[in-house]
Amino acid sequence: MPKRYIFVPFQVPHDTQVVCYSPWLNSMEMLYSEVMNAIEKLNDPDLKVVFKEHPSWHKHYTHLYKKHPQGIFANGNATTDLIENAQAVITINSTVGLEALLLAKQVITLGQACYNIDDLVLHANNRQKLFERLLQLDQGWQLNLALRD
Repeated sequence: MPKRYIFVPFQVPHDTQVVCYSPWLNSMEMLYSEVMNAIEKLNDPDLKVVFKEHPSWHKHYTHLYKKHPQGIFANGNATTDLIENAQAVITINSTVGLEALLLAKQVITLGQACYNIDDLVLHANNRQKLFERLLQLDQGWQLNLALRD
């Protein structure tokens, strides 16, 4: 695993959480593309993005496995380990975001997550906001642990 990375869990693409509560990302390919585009704009080649396919989804995204030098798939790794060692987690609205908050990790949500609460997570509802939120992380934004508790 890379020393510095952001963890991005894939979700089941036809799940209600994606179909109904993800207004600007309609596929895992689009999630991958938008995250990697924002990471490129940061111009930090040492920062990697670790993706993990959803274990309940039968399709593999092999066409994305080597698409970008900063993007890595870690399908065999335990999700908890990936969260614990990540600098931050980016998710549409997965419960992985909640688990990351319990572990005091910074979270960027891209969909309508039930935990989109100011000072708890950073929310991005478009590509420009995603880049801005990554800059906020880079500048040291921290979640409010008292609010989380």
